[in-house]
Amino acid sequence: MFSLTGAVLVLFGLPGVVVAFLGCLPAASLTLDFPTAVIVTIGLGVGSLIVEALDNVLLVAVALRMGASRSAGLAGWVGSFVGAIVGGSAVGAFGCLVSLIVAFLGALGGSFLAVYGWERRSGKGQPDALRAATGTWLGRLLSTFLKIFWIGFLTALLLTRS
Repeated sequence: MFSLTGAVLVLFGLPGVVVAFLGCLPAASLTLDFPTAVIVTIGLGVGSLIVEALDNVLLVAVALRMGASRSAGLAGWVGSFVGAIVGGSAVGAFGCLVSLIVAFLGALGGSFLAVYGWERRSGKGQPDALRAATGTWLGRLLSTFLKIFWIGFLTALLLTRS
């Protein structure tokens, strides 16, 4: 259940890996013997922190590589969150799966539009702003897939142990 909650939070650009990790702690302590449980828990905790840090580093690195300004990172994060909220709630009547998919697409679109608008407002031309927004979009996409993969790894590891 915590893994699913963590995955949903990731779609909104929030630290869902931490939620998934905290949800896996009781399962790890119940299914593994004492020394192994401590080692696995510390390893997965450190791994979860690294993945959360890589989320931000990857997003900013790809965006900067594509020409985004440093201040566009905050605009991209806010746009991602707002886009996910608007997208997910706009189609809520169609069911949970459709809502999650549209929330993810809204997060990608929101970050793209926010960075494009920010870069245009700060004086960049249209081609440069489009390139920066595309970099932010790619960074968000890659970091989301990385976090979803890690949550899947946590879940699979504990399911195969129980």
